[in-house]
Amino acid sequence: MAEPETPYRRTNDLAARAWAEVAELLDLQLSPLGLRAMQALSPRAGDVIADIGCGASQTVLQLAECVGSEGRVIGVDIAPLLLDVARLRAGGLGQVGFVECDAAALDLPDGSWMACFPASESWPSPTRSRPSAISIG
Repeated sequence: MAEPETPYRRTNDLAARAWAEVAELLDLQLSPLGLRAMQALSPRAGDVIADIGCGASQTVLQLAECVGSEGRVIGVDIAPLLLDVARLRAGGLGQVGFVECDAAALDLPDGSWMACFPASESWPSPTRSRPSAISIG
């Protein structure tokens, strides 16, 4: 069952279309920030990491290199269009998976991940707040 059309949903869909159109340019611009944040996270081979707000998957792919085939990266995004782009970009990487979900509603089982990599400190939904249950574990 599809989500009902709301002003928030329409805005999110428009933003996702715009992001998808310029994903390569955004990756070039944002990649240095993601790499710097990854330095602080210090992902290692075998880690399991949730990338919250993964967009078109630039950081997911970079994290996948760090965790290797024995690790796992779970990309989470609310925008189906961006997840379609992300799945194409991830190709056959077995350690990468994607979940379509509002981060505020994300329910990853305890012990199923080691670290959370938030893409942004901003959570633009007027009715949702940043999830307090998600933290670096």
